[in-house]
Amino acid sequence: MGALYKGLAVAGVLAAIVFYFATTWFFTLLPASEQVMTVSSVFFTAVIGLVLTGLIVWITEYYTAKDYRPVQIIAKASLTGHGTNVIAGLAMSMEATALPALTIVASILGAYYLGGGFSGNPGVGLLQ
Repeated sequence: MGALYKGLAVAGVLAAIVFYFATTWFFTLLPASEQVMTVSSVFFTAVIGLVLTGLIVWITEYYTAKDYRPVQIIAKASLTGHGTNVIAGLAMSMEATALPALTIVASILGAYYLGGGFSGNPGVGLLQ
């Protein structure tokens, strides 16, 4: 998994650099009267998306790699029979949905905050 993380990090850094220049260029094309957000708020919203991608990859590895608790619990339950294997798998699958959901919600709230949604402009970027 080390190569995956290195590749993801390099791709994320390169994407962040491109996002910065693309955002800056895009804002030079818009008249000042149409700019409801700043360059930095749009850029950091994109960075939130990049961080979310890395976190989802990490969470997925945690719940699917043999080195971590979830897979070890299911493997141990498999030794005692089919029923305990199914029950352990079901319990682990229910647990595995919580962390990605909370991470996505936090990212949405962070992007909403950067867009000015909590400061009285809830439709910025959505209704224009």
